[in-house]
Amino acid sequence: MPWKYVMPSDAVSARHREATVERIGVFWDDFVRRLAEVEAALDGIPSSSSWDLAAWMNGHLKTIHPRLRWEFGSDLGGRYLVVYL
Repeated sequence: MPWKYVMPSDAVSARHREATVERIGVFWDDFVRRLAEVEAALDGIPSSSSWDLAAWMNGHLKTIHPRLRWEFGSDLGGRYLVVYL
């Protein structure tokens, strides 16, 4: 499926792209909402709930594209998240 240059006449591809962009937005909205939990998990601070960061990330990203992978890291300026295919 074309991604960057979807033809206006290709309604199926346009709907698929729009739905994917919406799922990306849902991921980022939920990520921001759970940012304190994400940071605590990265710091190794036990959660009061049984929330699993890896399962949560995998579950969200799989809905966007089944081959998406991710990793968190840190450098001198702080943390980063890489999402890749």
